[in-house]
Amino acid sequence: MFKHNVEVSVPFETTEFAKVAYEAIRVEAEVKPKLISTKFDLNENNLIITFSSNSLKMIRLSVNNRLEMLALISKTIHHFNPSKLDI
Repeated sequence: MFKHNVEVSVPFETTEFAKVAYEAIRVEAEVKPKLISTKFDLNENNLIITFSSNSLKMIRLSVNNRLEMLALISKTIHHFNPSKLDI
């Protein structure tokens, strides 16, 4: 059991966008899984990520890494958003 926990809730425009982000980010394994645990959940259009570790430094590094991933995922979702296509 880890002694430190941080929960981050990331809102998306739609539930579908949150699901896309969830599926994209959850497959990325932690570099040091013995030192940090990352749990992903969905609550409607919110992606919830819980980081747990005995080291605050590991939590900070993992949060920064996941937020960078989410920024890229969000840009990709908006770039390929079908509602923006003129069909």
